[in-house]
Amino acid sequence: MKKYINFLNNLDIFDTDSISKIKANQFNWIFIIKNLTNTNILTNLIEQILPILLNDKTLVYLKINNITYREVLYKDEQIGYQLYLNALSFTQPDDSIQYSLNEILIKIFKDTIIDNLYLIGGQIVLFSKIIKYNNISAFTDTESIYKDALSYDIPVNLINYHTYKFVKVNNDSYLIVNNGKGGMGNNMSSYISQSSFKLIIIISCNPKSFQRDYQILNNRYKIQKQYRLFTSYEVNIYVLEKF
Repeated sequence: MKKYINFLNNLDIFDTDSISKIKANQFNWIFIIKNLTNTNILTNLIEQILPILLNDKTLVYLKINNITYREVLYKDEQIGYQLYLNALSFTQPDDSIQYSLNEILIKIFKDTIIDNLYLIGGQIVLFSKIIKYNNISAFTDTESIYKDALSYDIPVNLINYHTYKFVKVNNDSYLIVNNGKGGMGNNMSSYISQSSFKLIIIISCNPKSFQRDYQILNNRYKIQKQYRLFTSYEVNIYVLEKF
C-alpha cells in the first residue's frame, strides 16, 4: 500500500478540504477522493492523473467527488480461498490482524460442525469459509456486504441494527458479531442478552463501545476468553458463554 500512498502524495493534488482513502493488498487497490473543492487541482486530476490511474488494471475502484470511474470486484486471498468481494466491503485494514484473527477462529471452531451459525456485520463471506456449519443466517447494515453474501449464496438480511426485530434462535446456535467502532448498540445487545446462544464471539476495535454493550450482555453471558491483536491499531476478540 505504501507505494500507492507515496505516488499520490508526490502528485500534490490534495488540498486541506479533500479526504482520501486508499485500500490495497497484493492483488488490487481502491482510491477515493471526497470534497475536493479546488477547481485547478480537480481539473489537473481529471485531465492528467485520471488516465494514469485508469491505465492501472490493479485499480479496482476509483471515485472522485462522488463520480465513480471504475468499480469491479476486489480480489483477496485468505486461508487458501480466493475471494471476490465488493471494493467497499469491510476488510481488516491490516493483513497481519486478519491472519491472526483467522487463526483464532480456526482454533476455536476446530473439528466442530455447527448446526446453526449466525453472522452479524462484516466479513460474512470469509467467516463462512472458515467455519463448518449446517445452517447459516447473516445480517448486515451495509449494502456492499449484503451483495457479497448474496453472490456466495449466503442467506443474508440487510437491516438497521438499531430497529431490526430479531427472531428467537435455537439453544445450540453460535454467533459472530463483527461491527464497526460504534459497537452493537442497545437494540442488538438487548436481543443477544435475551437469546440463548451457546457461544458468542464479538470482534471489537473499540473497547469503550464493547464495555457499553457488555453492560447489557453480562446478565446472561460471561467472557470466557479474550484475545488481543496489535499492530497499527488494536482488535479484541471476546469469546462469551452463557451461564
